[in-house]
Amino acid sequence: MKELNAGLELLKKINSYGYEAYFIGGFVRDYLLNIPSNDIDITTSMPIEEIKSKFNIIDNGSTYSSLTISFDSFLFEVTHFRKDSLYLDHRHPVVMDIDTLEEDVKRRDFTINAIAMDKDYKLYDFYSGIEDLKLKRIKTIREPNERFIEDSLRILRGCYFSSKLGFEIENETLMAMNKQRALLKNLS
Repeated sequence: MKELNAGLELLKKINSYGYEAYFIGGFVRDYLLNIPSNDIDITTSMPIEEIKSKFNIIDNGSTYSSLTISFDSFLFEVTHFRKDSLYLDHRHPVVMDIDTLEEDVKRRDFTINAIAMDKDYKLYDFYSGIEDLKLKRIKTIREPNERFIEDSLRILRGCYFSSKLGFEIENETLMAMNKQRALLKNLS
């Protein structure tokens, strides 16, 4: 896969500048499930301003510590390690840059989307996402009611992943989705 190879080269390039860089999210999930995917997201400790100075970028969200890098004729969404501190409208967070991958994955929606992979294919799984992939289970990171109150789109994302992957939604997560369903009115 040409895009994977380009992504690996991009991780190595970021590492060569002295920063951590990992594939994260849906690409890693799909890679582990042997599902073709060309939507590669990267999370890194490299500051956004330095990314802007070293790579060909499309600035589509640097206020959220996110950019798109054009590398080897592919596009990669790259975010600095970040933390969502306050959610303004059950959807849009105030974002703060942080220093660690482990802290970054806490902000992600479901365990199966919080697995990271480095340039050597080493996996980082702080929330048992690999186990949930094996069990074909959708489960939030941390307390599900809190996660859906923070960002109500996660309710729809849970349904989407359940349908797309044929996974069951873990009972506590499903009960919270039902309890917080009125928050869906906040979505456009």
